[in-house]
Amino acid sequence: MLDFFVIGAAKAGTTALHHLLRTHPELCLPEAKELPYFVTPKHAYYESAAEFFADAFEHRGEGQLCGTVTPQYLYGALLGPDRSADGSDSPETTIPTRIRDAYPDARLIAILRDPVARARSHHRMSVMRGLEQRPFDVAIEQLLEPAALVKSRARPDETNGYVVLGEYGRLLGGYLDVFPREQLLILFQGQLEQDPGAVCATVFAFLGVDSAFRPPNLGRRYHDGGSHRRFAWLDLTTWQRAARRSELLSGLWQRAPRSLRRRILKRFNLTSRKLFLWNRVSVDTAAEPDTPSAEMLTRLRAHYREDEVRLGKLLGTPPPWGEPEA
Repeated sequence: MLDFFVIGAAKAGTTALHHLLRTHPELCLPEAKELPYFVTPKHAYYESAAEFFADAFEHRGEGQLCGTVTPQYLYGALLGPDRSADGSDSPETTIPTRIRDAYPDARLIAILRDPVARARSHHRMSVMRGLEQRPFDVAIEQLLEPAALVKSRARPDETNGYVVLGEYGRLLGGYLDVFPREQLLILFQGQLEQDPGAVCATVFAFLGVDSAFRPPNLGRRYHDGGSHRRFAWLDLTTWQRAARRSELLSGLWQRAPRSLRRRILKRFNLTSRKLFLWNRVSVDTAAEPDTPSAEMLTRLRAHYREDEVRLGKLLGTPPPWGEPEA
């Protein structure tokens, strides 16, 4: 059922790529973007990947290729309590192995961004969502500690992954331990911004569909950064977590037919994402109070040098961020 996965990276243009790919008549992608089936040990309402994705792509047209843009797939480690049945999987190969076992012929697409700029954007989003109170310099100082790096690589999350989710050589190396190199296409956010038409043509050719197709939404921006929310209380995921803690609401939910719960969750996920994007106030980086120090940015860039050598070997050329992003 699944023909391709855009596996990340988070904060590297995946939303724009999702909207561009959805316009191709030979491709079928979900409206709500992410379908992170493989990031939890066991799904609550589906017995298999085939069952999950058959439901998710019930609107598939005849002959269309099905795919998902799910940046969580580059995290490496599962987000549940147990990474693997016997604990033998490395964090970098856990999710790639689960994808390979279900869809061994799937095409993989990664889009990468200067890891320092990615870390800044990730931290800014966590602050906007109310998940992070630490200034950028303080957060990075703590996350660069050796013990913190080990913990973050094993269990990345919204507030400990600023550094390790930019270690692309390590993360993509996990995929290439599992998949052949020819099944992985690596792109860069800068390319998508400068020439989205050329990037789309490259992706379409990689997927084996009409590469001459020009998306009608080329150049449109979908995901400007946010500094805060219009209404701090308006967060459906927070309400969802509160409902789970209520014995009454949890009991009513469990008594509902499984098919009904599936339909509600699909609608909830779509509505939650649209509301999240609407509720964000675009950030003015020039007026942003939390300005990183030059020293911390230098330390962070130095941290990535070894990983960038590894990434360069995968690419056959150094990555295109020798100088910091403007």
